[in-house]
Amino acid sequence: MSEKTYSDRASLPKQAIGKIIEYNKGDGFKLLNVHEVFVRALRRLSSFSGQRIFDLSRRTHRKRELGETTMKNFVRLNSISDIQKLQVTRWKLVVAVCVVAASWKWTPGIFAGPKQTFKVEGYVHPAFEEVKEVFRENLASGREKGASFSVYHQGKALVDIWGGLANPTTGALWQENTLSQAWSCTKGIAAFILAILVDRGLLDYNERVIKYWPEFGQNEKADITIGVLFSHQAGVVSLGRQISLLEYRDNWPEIERMLAAAKPEWVPGTHYMYHAYTFGMYADAIVRKVDLKHRNISQFFRDEIAEPYGIDYYIGLPFDQNHRSTKAEYTSMLRLFFSTVVFRPDRWLWFPEALMRSRFQDSVSVLDIYDDMSAMEDSELRSVGLSSMVGFGNARGLARLYDYIGNNGTVQGKRLVSEKQMGYLVKAATAGVPVIIAPDFDFTMGLIDATIHGHRIVGHNGYGGQSAFADVSNGFGVGYVTNFNSQFADTFDPRVLDLTQALYNGIAKYKSTKT
Repeated sequence: MSEKTYSDRASLPKQAIGKIIEYNKGDGFKLLNVHEVFVRALRRLSSFSGQRIFDLSRRTHRKRELGETTMKNFVRLNSISDIQKLQVTRWKLVVAVCVVAASWKWTPGIFAGPKQTFKVEGYVHPAFEEVKEVFRENLASGREKGASFSVYHQGKALVDIWGGLANPTTGALWQENTLSQAWSCTKGIAAFILAILVDRGLLDYNERVIKYWPEFGQNEKADITIGVLFSHQAGVVSLGRQISLLEYRDNWPEIERMLAAAKPEWVPGTHYMYHAYTFGMYADAIVRKVDLKHRNISQFFRDEIAEPYGIDYYIGLPFDQNHRSTKAEYTSMLRLFFSTVVFRPDRWLWFPEALMRSRFQDSVSVLDIYDDMSAMEDSELRSVGLSSMVGFGNARGLARLYDYIGNNGTVQGKRLVSEKQMGYLVKAATAGVPVIIAPDFDFTMGLIDATIHGHRIVGHNGYGGQSAFADVSNGFGVGYVTNFNSQFADTFDPRVLDLTQALYNGIAKYKSTKT
């Protein structure tokens, strides 16, 4: 994958400020209410370590009426005095947040809990003992508190380990069959489902969406193809208003109407940006349209992939499986923001897109839980089959699934995806297309095209450090799932990087045992 770069990094801060000023020109000054967002984020930042270290006032500068579902993060400033008052408080908060975030990044011990000793359970091939040792060290240091990590090669487990806490409240430990939310790793599964539908002749990446869904052609979308839609190039990143997961589950006709009526945020095919929530919604809509049984995406996955191929994973967690699931700890939106943009000078040009009322803000705020991920502890919400994020499984299930992708669609004589469709899954569709904001990986037909330790992979990461991918050169699938979510959402979590480095260190030794 070719990394996105900027030619004049020295001028980035000045350019970023210029962009912000440019955004502020015109009627009304539509700005992100930084005060409100930072107050929420700081409160969750404090609760992450188990104690409240901030007691911030809920007061704001102006009384305003907030709609129930829209525009609650924005204010319209109509006078110079209002602007000045907001700027003063805003910058005080910015300074405070910078101090806290810097402390979080460079002095993590302040926020860390007590260290505990956990046993690493499971199996590793002798060539990969280093992987087990790294996992053990992560647990011993407190860097890891609960996770599973798995590697499969041609149907055989090379690594299948787990350890730590499944429930930090009760002290329950991870078990062999523990499930945890893998968040956006579920988008990768949606990509496999679409590829299977293409294999069956029910869908075509090069056909326009309106062939299968005529209503989709509204608002300048008639020429969008299936391929453009599912490589994050279509620009349909929002629904026009915020919704809840329960509304998504219980009022599908209205959701479908909003999806069909959505207006692209840019000319489709000219740019790309991660469709954080709508990707899975559109995948669900297409599956329901073209599947001969008109199943939703959750049921299609269960019937056509999970059960026939023995994949322990769910799109929407059934109530009778909730007892197997972890209780999670969540990272704050503030911490994600600092990790993604503030501590990345090469991304400072994205400040306006990240802070102002923007396409990015529209994309990440589609669901009403976007600034409170802990809502996903509710078993009712966990049951909703949204393939953008509501996926529950373990590393083993993800590794076994990606083993098929790593081996050209076939494992031990059993085919998941044809060689033709594998070409779409592993070839970057966004190469040479300008990216709007992170994540700035290239995308194939629904998968991330990236490199790790110099090896090309395709797969999908998830909120909190989750990761699932296939190494198409070495022919194996990898899965990592944790319930202790970090700030690494658009890049590989350091825990994953260390485990996979140990994995690659053992590859040569493993290959020598096979000859």
